[in-house]
Amino acid sequence: MGSRGVVNMILSRASRMKAKLQSSLEASLLEIEDVSHQHAGHAAMKGNTAGETHFNVKIVSPKFDGLNLVKRHRLVYDALAEELQSGLHALSIVAKTPQEEGAAAKKTLNLNLNLLRETGYNSFPSYLVSALRSCPRDP
Repeated sequence: MGSRGVVNMILSRASRMKAKLQSSLEASLLEIEDVSHQHAGHAAMKGNTAGETHFNVKIVSPKFDGLNLVKRHRLVYDALAEELQSGLHALSIVAKTPQEEGAAAKKTLNLNLNLLRETGYNSFPSYLVSALRSCPRDP
């Protein structure tokens, strides 16, 4: 067995996926969640004892800039081609540019600030109230 086979046996699929995606797409945010257990009883998984077959991937990369969703997904699938040929069965992909992720985070922050103001800050832990009060608010 070559050294690549030994490495693949030692590292989890999630670890290998993370390394490949980070290397090829220069991700500023990369989250990989193994959800294989949710699919254990499905027909396509009958007899598969390997596990690590279904994953949720959230990736933020500047390499997605100017690309539509299909092209972004293609980049992810291309980076994971070897995994797809060796037992990776399904991916759920969220692929954003840094600008898109920043806008989404800002929107979430503003929603949280508004919720805090509407509830009078009473239903939130004090550390969270302090942190959110110090954040600038959009006009």
